[in-house]
This record gives sequence, structure tokens and C-alpha cells, in this order.
Amino acid sequence: MSGASRYRRLVLELFMNAADRRIVRSAAEFAALFGFDLIGVFVEDEGLLGLARLPFARELRLPTHQWAPLNTEQLALEFQHAAEEARRELDRVAEAFGISVSFEKVRGDPISTILEQIGPSDVLVIAQPTMPPRHLAQTFTRLGETAFRSRAGLMFLPLEASSQKGAVSVLIRDPSDPNLELAARLALALNEDLLVLLPESTGQVHHRALLERLSRFGIGAEKVRILMLPHINQVDLVRVLTENTARLLILSREMTGGDNLALVEAMAAFGVAVLVVEPQEEKP
Repeated sequence: MSGASRYRRLVLELFMNAADRRIVRSAAEFAALFGFDLIGVFVEDEGLLGLARLPFARELRLPTHQWAPLNTEQLALEFQHAAEEARRELDRVAEAFGISVSFEKVRGDPISTILEQIGPSDVLVIAQPTMPPRHLAQTFTRLGETAFRSRAGLMFLPLEASSQKGAVSVLIRDPSDPNLELAARLALALNEDLLVLLPESTGQVHHRALLERLSRFGIGAEKVRILMLPHINQVDLVRVLTENTARLLILSREMTGGDNLALVEAMAAFGVAVLVVEPQEEKP
């Protein structure tokens, strides 16, 4: 897809959501739309395995709600079963969506290990864990904050993303922003409306010129809504995207503001996926 040509792979971390089919299928859907390969990476948490070896380590077992010693062999077996289920789900979506997939199982720190697998031509998919235990919530926060400092593209998926319908939205700095084409192509592929968001600080924008540019990408004026935002912050973005029933927000890192993860979590709470990409490099 034009506008996403700098990326080649969608890399899905499977540690926090190994068995969640909704997340795997949603990632596969976007991989198919973008024409990317889907890479599933399952990280066996070396820290948890090390903790299980300590004599005082305990876990709260359900449904008995009794404390019991952590068992290293049992934990390793649970990792193995989760990885096998993730691999099977990747095989299922490969057939369903007609995409190329691969699976990698590695052992190490979930943060540093997953980031070692990605580069500037990748989009890393991160999904919030379902009702996460504390260590998974902390892992999500650390992974998200660290990933924002990488050069890879980032896609944050809410659990409802696979069933969410609505407009593709894009926050651009001005009408020449290359993400406009990416959003337009994706809206066409999904047969959804395109919601274009611009900061009022951009100045007077001629809507006709913007619509003419979009028509060159194949999207008609009847499928486009253009809104000028007085402030770019998570409160206003959530309000606008929920009022306009958006399913996806595309923006560059430079447009996310200071608290990147807060914006992402606010979007996820309303079922809006977020795609964060690097600005297109200027040609000499």
C-alpha cells in the first residue's frame, strides 16, 4: 500500500496475549490490508522463570484461591502450551487472510528481547492484556514507553479492534502530510469514511484543495470529513473520535505530544486502534 512502503513486516508480540484470537486476527487483518508479512514473537519471560526458582516465590491459584510455591517445570510447560497455541492461531490466520506468517519463540526479558527483533522497516503491534495481572500491566507500560523511542512503526490494538467498525482517522500537520495518502488508501480498502484532523494552528486550509488531493488517491468528497482542532490533546482527540465513531487513528510520533502512552490507553478504552509512524523522510 502506497504510503506504507517504508514498512515490510507487522511484528506481533505474543507474550501478553498469546491465546487471544481476537488480537491475532486483528493483526492479521491489518497485515493483509497493508500487504505486510506477519511475524509472531513469543518471549518466554526469563525473569519469571528465575523467580520460580526462588524458595519463597508463591502464586495464587484459582479457583481455590490458595497460595502455592511457583513450580519452574510447570511454568515452563505453560509457556510451551501458550506458544504452541499462538503458533496454531498464526497458521489459521495465514490461511484465512492469505498472508505470509512466521513464528519465533525466544527466551529473555520481554521488553529488550522484543525490541531486538524490530527495525525501521517494521511495525510493532502491542495490545493491552485482558484483565492483566500486575506484572503484565507493568510489562505493557514498559514496552510501550520503550517502543516509542525506537524507529519502528507502532500499532496499538484494543481488544475490540477486530470487531470495531467506523471511520479511519488521520491527524496531520498540514495537507502535504504523507500520512494522508496512507489513511485514504486504508479507508478505501476498508470501505470506511475518512476523518481528517488538522490543528487550527495550521492556519487557513482550503478544503477544496485537500479534497482534490484525496480524489487523486481515489476517495470521493462524500466519504471525507475534515475537522480543525483548537487543541491537540488526548481529551479532545477522544471526544472527536468517539463522536465520529472512528476505528483507527493514524499519526506521526511528532504529533503524539508528551505523554504518548496516555494517548494510546485513552484510545484503547474506546476501542480505537492507533498507528504511530515515522514522518516520511524528505528526498534530497
